[in-house]
Amino acid sequence: MRAKQLFVQQPVERSFSIRQDKVPNTNSWWHFHGEIELIAFHQGSGLQFVGDSITRFEVGDVVMVGSNVPHCWRYDDATERGQQAGPYSTAIHFKPGLLGEVFMHLPESAGLAQLIDQSRRGLRLRGECARRVLDQLVAVNETDGIHRLIGLLQCLAAFLAMQPNAQPLSSPGFGYQIDHMDEARINKIYSYSFAHLGHPIALADVADLVGLSRTSFCRFFKQRTGKTYVQFLTEIRIGYVCRQLVEKPQRPVKELCYSSGFRNFASFHESFRQITGMSPKAYQALHRAGRVPA
Repeated sequence: MRAKQLFVQQPVERSFSIRQDKVPNTNSWWHFHGEIELIAFHQGSGLQFVGDSITRFEVGDVVMVGSNVPHCWRYDDATERGQQAGPYSTAIHFKPGLLGEVFMHLPESAGLAQLIDQSRRGLRLRGECARRVLDQLVAVNETDGIHRLIGLLQCLAAFLAMQPNAQPLSSPGFGYQIDHMDEARINKIYSYSFAHLGHPIALADVADLVGLSRTSFCRFFKQRTGKTYVQFLTEIRIGYVCRQLVEKPQRPVKELCYSSGFRNFASFHESFRQITGMSPKAYQALHRAGRVPA
């Protein structure tokens, strides 16, 4: 997928930006920016797209996304309707060279350069491992001047301490060729896929939607995402089922299979196990026990 470049607004009197989004889906479109992003989620859940990875995000997660890595977060529909008070997320954006080359090579900064390098795959912290970073991140939003810069360092130090528990999101070989074209094409693919999630989706229809032949569309999508469109569609359908298993545990698994767009129950089970590493019932039981699956 081609991503749209986002230019992060930054006041001239500050070296990096921090914001709190009070509504979900503020940046639900596929985009990238030169800044490294550190984001914490306070409310809601949904699907996160980082590089060639599609996984679910939950309340309390903290994610670091490297410079020019395409990404977006799409909140579940139930979250959008919730309209709860308070922020949904807090995000810091800072340039990779903000701290300077000399600082990055100080003995006290050991490991920080490696952390920033590994953020090119996207790194996620969950549960107790994420809590310390989340608290530090929120605190930065309430400071100014030199205390703001110290707060950023504390966030990075906290993430660095938890790095052994961080899950890389994108695959090691994923590489994105920055291109400022075709953003309208990607928005159409993205919107169409979610709008028709529970129905059969023909490759020819999606290709026609963006003015490509089926062969050209398949090549275009594979080159830009590292996966086929069918793989992409399967992953967002499984993501929908995961949410339903948690929010509506009374719904039969077979019903969820067909309502998510699958037409074969055995194929659904196989896809679910490949993506989550477990059966739908095991996923549901794990979530009930308070252990949010990766």
